[in-house]
Amino acid sequence: MDNLKAGIIIYDPTLNETYSELSRFYSFTIDPPKVFKPEHKGKVERSIRIVKEQLIAGKSYHDIIEANSEAIKWCKNEISYRVCTTTGSKPIDLYLFEE
Repeated sequence: MDNLKAGIIIYDPTLNETYSELSRFYSFTIDPPKVFKPEHKGKVERSIRIVKEQLIAGKSYHDIIEANSEAIKWCKNEISYRVCTTTGSKPIDLYLFEE
């Protein structure tokens, strides 16, 4: 993720209190990358494009529960078995090896 200026006070780095509360509420971890070090930043933008093109485009879901169910199936059965150009491996193989 980028260092969201509203969420991360760069020089410490200190977390904005409201952003920190949001992460606790939704149970996600905030891990700000080093400033001016793009190689430390996750490849989030590409992942979002893949999700839009392969999971969302041209499809409609009845509700968020159905959308989440399809997303879980897609992650478990499709995208995790495709070879990643960055690592040269399938995400499922790396996960099983590292976990």
